[in-house]
Amino acid sequence: DTVEEGFSTPEDTSSLTATQKKELKENKQKNSKVLFILQQAVTDTILPRIMGATTAKEAWTTLQEEFEGSEKVRAIKLQTLRRNFEWLNMKESETVNDYYSKIK
Repeated sequence: DTVEEGFSTPEDTSSLTATQKKELKENKQKNSKVLFILQQAVTDTILPRIMGATTAKEAWTTLQEEFEGSEKVRAIKLQTLRRNFEWLNMKESETVNDYYSKIK
């Protein structure tokens, strides 16, 4: 939930009830823990890309954009995969060895 939904800290916490303050504290702890886990899970080359993130959601969004790309990039990748799949049809003039080396 912390990664998908994120959380926001209200600017004025003095008006919060004790229950709300407790919930806010728990959310901050969850966020910190998830952010720490994300930072520990990535390689040293990827870590600098998410080091500036202050929330787990921000780090997760950065990672998603980095590896999945935007909607446009995903559409282009999908189109390329479809074209490559169509290209893999074995022609009658091809031998099995030729076809196998093509898909390998």
